[in-house]
Amino acid sequence: MAELLPQDIASFLRLPEHRDIAVTIDEGLSNDIVEALREGTVPLGICWNAAGLEGFQTRPYRSDHLAAVVPAAHPLADVDQCTFEQTLPFDHVGMPAQSAIHALLGRQAAILGKRMLYRAVVSTFDGALRCVEANLGICIIPAETVQPIAEAFGAKVVPLRDEWARRGFSICFRNFDALSPAARLLVAHLSDKRND
Repeated sequence: MAELLPQDIASFLRLPEHRDIAVTIDEGLSNDIVEALREGTVPLGICWNAAGLEGFQTRPYRSDHLAAVVPAAHPLADVDQCTFEQTLPFDHVGMPAQSAIHALLGRQAAILGKRMLYRAVVSTFDGALRCVEANLGICIIPAETVQPIAEAFGAKVVPLRDEWARRGFSICFRNFDALSPAARLLVAHLSDKRND
């Protein structure tokens, strides 16, 4: 949600042939979206590929790349890329425990036999940037989300070199043919955005 989905939906709705279509957007964690799809309470969702999409039909959507966001004077601000392990000695600003990023980072730290040092936990990327600006710690969030505004917060975006730091997302649904005509048009439009 915080990245490109709102713009992609807006470009879909601006097309003259879609002037009578309305889209309801509910933001949620990938696991919650999968559950809603299984229960049939939503027709389609966009989920992280690691969210357990077995039994669903999917189309590729977009990908993102996790990065360390650090204050301009931080030691990691002098490098173009770093590994996740290089961030672990420093205080972090984290996202909520139920978020996909929190779970992913915790799992990767455990694989390395280390743990993350959280100085603050916030609920939004904006909150994380404000904490970085205040020198409370560094945060790891999608580069695509923060790159356009990092400089305004006195921060530098340092992409992670780790292979797992590139995450793929998919549009998922139970049965493409059972979707409404408008939903099928939206799926096609969003699928075309994966290479933008």
